[in-house]
Order: sequence, then structure tokens, then C-alpha cells
Amino acid sequence: MIMKLFHWALLTRYSGKKPEGLFPAAGSFTTRTPDVILDLLLLPGGRYGTEIALKIRRLIHHGDVGLYLLYLAMVLCTLLAASILVR
Repeated sequence: MIMKLFHWALLTRYSGKKPEGLFPAAGSFTTRTPDVILDLLLLPGGRYGTEIALKIRRLIHHGDVGLYLLYLAMVLCTLLAASILVR
């Protein structure tokens, strides 16, 4: 009863084979209810975020230490300016 009431949110998948005949030898019934938040939101979102982070990493990182120090200095200056403006 509760599953029928919340079928729109649970996304339960039903499958099975109906028994046939007067005295059926076999029949099956299975259901699968995915974890909606984990399976449909967090995992795909994490994969997408990982792909974007890898693309950014490929654009930025080329092995030049001087360039890395410049990035670090720019981030530190930005954080310092933001902390001064927040006061």
C-alpha cells in the first residue's frame, strides 16, 4: 500500500514470469527499488564533477613549476583580498 502511494518517488522496477497452466512448474517475481538519492543524483553528479575536474586539470597543469607558483600566488592574493573586503 505504501509502495503504491509513493510509486512516483520510489521508482520501483518490477519483473517476472507469470506461471502458466493448471499446475505450473515455475514462476518468478522480482522488484528492485533503487536508492533514489545515491543512484540517481549523487553518483551521476560525482561522475560529471570528476570529468569537469579532469578537463580543468588537463588545461592548467603542464608540469611547469613556475606556473604552479604563479597560480598559488594568485589564489593567495585573491583570498587575502576577499578576507580584507569581508571585514
